[in-house]
Amino acid sequence: MNSLVAVFLGLALVQQPAVEPEALEWFRRGEDLIGTSDAYSSRQARYFERALRISPDFGAARYNLALIYLHREEHSRALDQLDALIRLEPENPRGFLLRAELFLREGKFSIAQGDVEKALQLAPDDGTALEYQGRILLQQEKYDDALKAIERARRQAPESPELGFFYALALQNLGRIEEALEHYRAFLRLYPDDVDAHFLAGTLFRQRSEREKALEHLTRAEKLDPGDPRIASELALLLLDMGDLEEAERRMRRGDLDAATLANLGIIAKKQNRIVDAEFYFRRALRLDSSNALLWAHLGDLFYQAKQQKSALTAYEKAVALGIEDGATLQHLGSLYANDDQNEKAAEFLRKAIEKDPDDPLGHFHLGVVLERLAYPEEALEHYLEAVDKGATEGRLHYRLAVLFGRQSESEKALHHLEQALRADAERYLAEVDRELLKIHSDFDSIRYTAPFNELLDKHRSPF
Repeated sequence: MNSLVAVFLGLALVQQPAVEPEALEWFRRGEDLIGTSDAYSSRQARYFERALRISPDFGAARYNLALIYLHREEHSRALDQLDALIRLEPENPRGFLLRAELFLREGKFSIAQGDVEKALQLAPDDGTALEYQGRILLQQEKYDDALKAIERARRQAPESPELGFFYALALQNLGRIEEALEHYRAFLRLYPDDVDAHFLAGTLFRQRSEREKALEHLTRAEKLDPGDPRIASELALLLLDMGDLEEAERRMRRGDLDAATLANLGIIAKKQNRIVDAEFYFRRALRLDSSNALLWAHLGDLFYQAKQQKSALTAYEKAVALGIEDGATLQHLGSLYANDDQNEKAAEFLRKAIEKDPDDPLGHFHLGVVLERLAYPEEALEHYLEAVDKGATEGRLHYRLAVLFGRQSESEKALHHLEQALRADAERYLAEVDRELLKIHSDFDSIRYTAPFNELLDKHRSPF
């Protein structure tokens, strides 16, 4: 966050007896521009440069010139001055601290760490050094240590809002969400237009499922920086949670189009039944992350929903080969193998699906169908009954139970399930019963000549 990384150290005059009077005069001319429109200007820089040409060991001039270059983002020139300053003043922490700030701005945390450690050796209680140490520890994901360093820094500068922000960040990463939010809110009272604080507060409220508060902070962040892709992505996920698919997709298109974002765009398109768009997004995501098992499963779900069985089978096989183990994928793959008459494979994956999700009625039903085909009627019966027990109501399930109980001469159970099938679809299952009764040896031989059986058929044949 640039507004916080650029900690203002100020321009300072340090009296040095070895400085030539003319150099000191040029220095003072530069000093006179502090607080004016020429502060940090090329003109101010020239005054300090003139001072250094006369007195190259003038440490204060090098420090102030480095500050100007740093402010103007001329990092290479600033670094030259700081290297020289540290050689002149190896026991003064200010050069190490300003060079550490330069490295922090450039994201060179490991290099900055050496300068911060040296500054802390020279000034163990320096608030700026402790703040920088905390920020480096945050970047290294050493959150407990970061929190301790920032707490020490806050004791040196208890009113510093910047430290409050980094303190909140450490708390957030330690899972102390409520405390983190308190500090973000305190920071935002002083800096109501800080993008990062609104963004991070919004992410925390989304984690807590406080969607309206999350929306408030994230939309504020978006207004402050409409081009930030991370804000667009986070806001898109929130809007997706809230069911606003159109607005979610609009943000996702502006966000970082990584594999996860493309996958979410595919999910949105699938929910809106835009099958072609969904396939496009999932395939683009897979180009970026072809070994992502979940993406292959999403693509398989899309084809499964569209009844494109061959494509679905290929995608699910890839997902399973890459290690996906969720029950829905395994069940869909098993049912596709069953549709393709690969019954041994179908049974294998349907058994795995039931292990993952033993309460899924469809998994038991599909496995029962496959086991019947493989001539395991007793085991098929067990799974059909499990499907009923788990809440399945399909007419086909009850018809198969009627057949199996009929074969076992369990008349009462056979009639019960036959009635359930006929209630579900009388026309279909009356036709199946009629075809079955034409056989010399019928599955319904144990009940076909009973009064309850014929009364049941007559009841469902009647238009009344």
